[in-house]
Amino acid sequence: RGIERKLVGTNSYKDVNEYKEKQDLLNEIAVLEGKVDEKKNEFLAISKNVPDKNLVLKPKRKEIKTEVVPKMFGKPEIHQKETGNYVFTPKQMEQLETIVTAAVAVKKDYERLQSMNPVIENEKLREEVYQKTNENYKLKNENKELRSENRDLKDLIGDLRHEVGLLYQSAKDFVKERTEGVRAVKNVFKELVDKVRERNPGSEFERLYKREKARERDRGMER
Repeated sequence: RGIERKLVGTNSYKDVNEYKEKQDLLNEIAVLEGKVDEKKNEFLAISKNVPDKNLVLKPKRKEIKTEVVPKMFGKPEIHQKETGNYVFTPKQMEQLETIVTAAVAVKKDYERLQSMNPVIENEKLREEVYQKTNENYKLKNENKELRSENRDLKDLIGDLRHEVGLLYQSAKDFVKERTEGVRAVKNVFKELVDKVRERNPGSEFERLYKREKARERDRGMER
């Protein structure tokens, strides 16, 4: 903030905007660097499951296949032979599965990194951040313009309401000057309001009439 104040006092408005754009760009880069660090941490966490040296799993035993050969006379012959397979405990299989899964993840990340060009990827990231910064700047300007238009519309509405109020009072005075009796004035003016309501329901003219009638009722209750 101190730097911004200094820039405002010594440089043009354009310079200040350029400074803010650079700051936004640096912030976006910092966010991206944070994401890279997160990926590195994930990679390290996965790598911990991969042993630093060759894995040696001692099998529980060798698998033996038993074959029974029936004989016409006497006991059947029983033949046992090794199948070439090994039997592992459930804990050993779980350990092996964890290591294989981690190794596959590391291999995929390695292949992805090998296929990437760091310079090109960095330029792409910078371009993406720059585009987002420009979009943000444009949105801020559009928001500022909309706020300005909104203020202008509010001022215009205020002026129109004031003009309708003057017309309302002029119409009421016109009816009073040309109509005898308070009740007759009220009836004629009500007919005028009804005609306005038919052409433009919910108008400011009708709103003023309702507000005036409400005030008259309040005064009548106070008496």
